[in-house]
Amino acid sequence: MIPSAEQADQFKRQGYFITDPVLDHDLLDQIATDFERLRAEQDSELRSSGDRVGISHEGRNFIAGIHARSEAGARLALSKDLA
Repeated sequence: MIPSAEQADQFKRQGYFITDPVLDHDLLDQIATDFERLRAEQDSELRSSGDRVGISHEGRNFIAGIHARSEAGARLALSKDLA
């Protein structure tokens, strides 16, 4: 996505501009579903093993390497649109 002249001008004046959607909504929905599955798995592990796993604790999750644990996550991470 290359900003238009108008968007570039707005960015210079206001420090931001709004683009058309860049990421596919279906892909984002799939990633959200995968994240919730991974979060639930991690919370279950936290409940059985103790207070924390790495920097995560129940209800505050850091899901490292989602690209390796989610097909949708890999598609996003390797997306030319994200690059």
